[in-house]
Amino acid sequence: GLLRLCFPDEPIGESEDGAERDAGSGGEPRRMLLDELCGQYDVEDCFLVDIRVDRDRVPDGCPEAGFVGAAIVACQATGLQGLPQAAIFNLCVRPACRGRGLAGIILRGCLRLAEDRRAQLLCGSVQLTAPAAPALLRMYARYGTK
Repeated sequence: GLLRLCFPDEPIGESEDGAERDAGSGGEPRRMLLDELCGQYDVEDCFLVDIRVDRDRVPDGCPEAGFVGAAIVACQATGLQGLPQAAIFNLCVRPACRGRGLAGIILRGCLRLAEDRRAQLLCGSVQLTAPAAPALLRMYARYGTK
């Protein structure tokens, strides 16, 4: 699944019996995966922002239509500085589909969600050892992050 492609060295998306779960599968597996990805945040405060492409709109180089990227947004009424905040994490795009602006589309969806939830602060992190880290840092800088 997408998460295995984006995070090959992490046990994200595996059930206890080793079977893979993907965020796009829906129902209980999706809820369990969201719970796993939310980490320190309550799953009720977490939202999956994903991007899917139609068969007739597959970007050149992407292997197939469907689920090609996602991120988690956790919104809290009171954050670290006493203000409503949102955290964006686990942003990923299928490796074969990178470099086509899809991460920016996902990030803009995350920003809209945070704004709708009245977040005054927005935070996130990038795993610096990840192959996509330099590109993510450049993208975040284009959006004015520090």
